[in-house]
Amino acid sequence: MASSKFPDDRLYHAENLWIQERAEPGGAVIGVSHFAQDQLGDVVGVSLPAAGQRISAGVAFGTIEAAKVVSDLVAPADGTIVACNVELEGDPALTNSDCYGAGWLIRITLDSAIDHQSLMTADAYRLHVGADD
Repeated sequence: MASSKFPDDRLYHAENLWIQERAEPGGAVIGVSHFAQDQLGDVVGVSLPAAGQRISAGVAFGTIEAAKVVSDLVAPADGTIVACNVELEGDPALTNSDCYGAGWLIRITLDSAIDHQSLMTADAYRLHVGADD
C-alpha cells in the first residue's frame, strides 16, 4: 500500500536513504527518507561531494546536519555522481519539506543494476522503521 511517507516507486536503504531509477540509462536519484528527516528534525545543513565523485554502496558520501546531530549519508548503490542538489546549499530544509521531490540529494550513474537484495520495498522499509503509516 503506497503512502506519501513511503512512496512505492523507489527502494529504501537500511541507513534511511531512498533510491529511484530514472528514465535515462543507468541513472538514479538518491534522497533522504521521510522517516530520516522526521527523526532529524529541522535540517540546517547538507554536505555533498562534487559531481564526478564515485560513491560505493554502504559507504558514507556526505553528511546531513540538524540542530543537535550530524549524520552520515550512506550510499544505497555504487555509481558516479552526475549532479548534486545545489538548492540545498541555500535551503537545506527542502529535505524536510519535500524529501521525495525538491529535497533530493544526488543524481548518479549506476555502475551496475541496483542490488535489490540489499534494499527494501516501501512496505518492507515501513516495517523496518516501525511506522504505522
